[in-house]
Amino acid sequence: MPHSPTGFAIETGLISEEEAMHHEYRHILLNVIGAPTMRVEAAEPIELAARDTVLLASDGLLDNLYMPEILEEARCGTLPESADKLVQMAFDRMEFMDPELPSKPDDLSLILYRRN
Repeated sequence: MPHSPTGFAIETGLISEEEAMHHEYRHILLNVIGAPTMRVEAAEPIELAARDTVLLASDGLLDNLYMPEILEEARCGTLPESADKLVQMAFDRMEFMDPELPSKPDDLSLILYRRN
């Protein structure tokens, strides 16, 4: 779940993922890695299973791909292959805007992690 007001709104059913993609507060974060003063605990810690994959990504990914698209690519294959595919999909959306799909040119960073 995105640690943002729009992420919480999606989780509680207040807005749809489509509405969040265009929400005026989509850029606001509640947690920042490495900044203890910028942290809001939003959930209990989760125990990772052997094949769980964790994604940490900037809005350059999350504003250009729907969550089901991200999940489909992140859950299968090697992490480098999945990361490359996600980056390419996001860059394609940024470059070749389609009014039917999310598209917001931005910087992009992501980390995929899977326990061995």
